[in-house]
Amino acid sequence: MLSNIVAYEWPLDETKQVAFIAGDDHIHEMMTGQKGRWRDDDLSELAGAPALALEMAIMTGYAWSDGRTKQIAYVSPVDGNGHIHELVIRQGNTWSYTDLMDQLPGAPAADGVAIAGYAWKANGTKQVVYTGSDSHIHEIMVGVMGMWAHSDLTQLTGAPEASNELVIGYEWTAQFAKQVVYLDTRENPHIHELMLKHGGSWHHTDLTRLTDAPELV
Repeated sequence: MLSNIVAYEWPLDETKQVAFIAGDDHIHEMMTGQKGRWRDDDLSELAGAPALALEMAIMTGYAWSDGRTKQIAYVSPVDGNGHIHELVIRQGNTWSYTDLMDQLPGAPAADGVAIAGYAWKANGTKQVVYTGSDSHIHEIMVGVMGMWAHSDLTQLTGAPEASNELVIGYEWTAQFAKQVVYLDTRENPHIHELMLKHGGSWHHTDLTRLTDAPELV
């Protein structure tokens, strides 16, 4: 059984792709263009990445127009250290592999439960958000010319701890903002949002309380 599957478009190459963890413990990508045929590529082999543990690995895939790349970020329990890994290809180049935590010695380990990646056009960055074993929401981010940096979004906003079940990250182009949505740890959890507008600072909103929406069960 597949443990994870992600799908997204890459506007620069006018392609759509579906990435998945196959029975060979490698990440594969099925891709097609407007006039082409579907094909399968073994991305782990192409990038020289280590094998995964099928039952537990999680991943996210997305395009980054400012960096002219598409990438898959994932956590594998094989090494047991909660590192976030990335397979990335720049337009016109070949796939490469990086252990992102090697560049972020101060970033807490991922718990291997929830991860999301997305681009933020207003700031020209790409970011990966994940849940840690401390039940905090963490973000690692990089720009075209910069180095990867880590932020503890829970600590920055004073938001409640995360349930480690779900995290979603995305940009809001109309407001030049990016936001992260997650569930708290109560028995009937609330939906929370952490949001940052370009040039501003992170802040937290309990969306369930704000809208008087029903609690989850």
